[in-house]
Amino acid sequence: MNAGSPLLPFTQETVSAALSAGAFGRPLHFHSLVDSTNSRAVELARAGAPEGTVVLADAQSAGRGRSDRRWESPPGMGIYLSVVLRPPLDAERATFLTSVAALSATAVAGETASVQAEIKWPNDVLAGGRKVAGILAERGGSGATTWVVAGFGVNLNHRRDDFPAALAAKATSLRAEGGAIYCRVRFVALLLERFESDYRAFLEVGPAALLERIRERSAVLGHRIEIHDGARRVQGIALGLDESGGLILGKGKGRETFHQGSIVRIW
Repeated sequence: MNAGSPLLPFTQETVSAALSAGAFGRPLHFHSLVDSTNSRAVELARAGAPEGTVVLADAQSAGRGRSDRRWESPPGMGIYLSVVLRPPLDAERATFLTSVAALSATAVAGETASVQAEIKWPNDVLAGGRKVAGILAERGGSGATTWVVAGFGVNLNHRRDDFPAALAAKATSLRAEGGAIYCRVRFVALLLERFESDYRAFLEVGPAALLERIRERSAVLGHRIEIHDGARRVQGIALGLDESGGLILGKGKGRETFHQGSIVRIW
């Protein structure tokens, strides 16, 4: 069966065979069902798993997004994977890895379905103005044992009526936007290859290697937005990103940089 066929079984063996010669995905921990790929990857990272270790699942029973929001993870439809990283970075520079992961997911989503995928700061990927993917990055350890787990949730082959009513107006899938069913095996292989390449470029050159691509794919830069940072709701013009991935907001004659928060409105 063709390696790009949507009918290719989604298994440990087929995914392993499709991976490129890079390090990401070796070792690969595949689960038919797992509570959360990020939770399992965090356990592995704490136990000393090497960089490039991947946890991949056909379905999650307790998939997580930012702020412990639930990520709907039915079998046979999406991509749910987490990668263990061991970057030689301090906490501030490591936060940029969320932007790196979002950039990689945006690129592969666009390449797979020929749709215009955009980054909604800090961790969402949009297609057709709706959420098609999300990133969850978690960090721990210290010094030589520092680790980051980068988790990807991608709505690949969901039909529009597969989403719960509460998400129907906000979520979409590459199938819904691109009009086809896509091979999950191929998508995983492409995503890991692109993420490894972007990650290596970031480590070697720094944010400058990727910032322009991230800005070009931004769904918010140049727009008036409203940010909720937990304590406040702040409106302004999204002017740019700094080298840690922070969002620079123009407010009247002043500016403020946000390193956390959620964008609740874009207009």
